[in-house]
Parts: sequence; structure tokens; C-alpha cells
Amino acid sequence: MVKTIKNYVLIIDEINNSDIYDIFGEVITIIDEEKRLGNSEELKIKLPYSGEEFGIPKNLHIIASINSFDNIDINLMRKFDFIKTEINYKLLDFSIDNINISKLLKSINKRISYLLGENYQIGQGYFNKLIENPSFENLRYIFKNKIIPFLLNIFENDLKKVSMVLGDLKKNNDDYKFIRQEKTNTKELFGKSISISNKELIINIPNINIAFIQIYDEV
Repeated sequence: MVKTIKNYVLIIDEINNSDIYDIFGEVITIIDEEKRLGNSEELKIKLPYSGEEFGIPKNLHIIASINSFDNIDINLMRKFDFIKTEINYKLLDFSIDNINISKLLKSINKRISYLLGENYQIGQGYFNKLIENPSFENLRYIFKNKIIPFLLNIFENDLKKVSMVLGDLKKNNDDYKFIRQEKTNTKELFGKSISISNKELIINIPNINIAFIQIYDEV
């Protein structure tokens, strides 16, 4: 009778945002495939607390996700195969109020790739709320609470670049723009005798579909 060997999977999300030595400890030296139990260079370590010998079996598969190649430890790159996950635009191949969601995201990602690099593109996961419940209000929610904060972060509050990605620079109507700056009335805050030159960031989520369509198309 042939014994069936079960496979086990350990999944680590965003491993590049953690210290791999905190995650694996002493085990980091034996996760390589050739050092697994029963393989050519089988290696065991002595656990620091119990003193027991420990090895990693061949049927344990470690899958880790990364959202960027920033801060990737050289040991991590040597021990893992890297498989790029493409953005699944087909999941977003639908329209809401004549806004083509797939075209919308493709246009945003092309601009991000040009300005910063493709590793910073926005994935379809940002639109899960919209996939589950397609509505214009959910699209506005995603832009306000996910996409714009993400863009401000990766571009380090460079408003010009964020505006470029969102197509604001080609929009003539301020009501269609997602990002704008307005001067703060410092006299009301500090009194008439004090004048401070300051601009306040205004995030405006337009309540009209044309503003979103103009991200990827001229209207």
C-alpha cells in the first residue's frame, strides 16, 4: 500500500514589510529546498529553547507575497522563486454610469508606471467593494479612501504628480478635479495683522461621471 504524503502550505503576506529573521529565526538557514529533510544537503538545527533537533520536511511549501521589491533582504531573494502576479483587469471589465472601470484603472496604472515604476501599480483588490456592489457611490468611496491616499503616499504628497495620474491637469472645470489647493484664510485664524502664505490640500470626489471618464478619455 502506497502511503499518501499530504502537502502543507505556509502563507506569509507582505513579507518584505517584516524582518525575515523575526519570522523564521534560526530556521532561515534550512528553508532552502536542497536542505529539506530527505534531500541532498539535508540539514538540521538545534532549537534554542528545547534543545531538540529540527528539520523542515519536503512537503511544506512556503508562499510569501510582496507588494514591492523595496527592502527585500538578499537572503530572501536567494531562497525564493519570484513569480510576478499580473493585474486581472478582466474582473473590472464592466461599466458604472458609463465609466469603464477596466479602462479607468489601466490608465491610472500606466501613468504610475511611467512616473514611478510598475511595482507601484494599483491591483484589482482595491476595487473588491465595487465588484461586490457596483455603484457610483462605491466608486467615489474607493477613490476617496483608497486610491487618493495611496497616490499621495507613493508620490510623497507631490500634488502635481497625483494630479497627473488622475488626469486633473487636462480638466478645465475645477469641479471635475480630484485634487486642488486653496489658500487658507489666516486672518480669520490669527487676526488681521498676521498674514501667512499657506495652501490647504482639498480632496474633491466629483459627483459626476464625466470627471471619472476624463481620467482615461477626452469628453
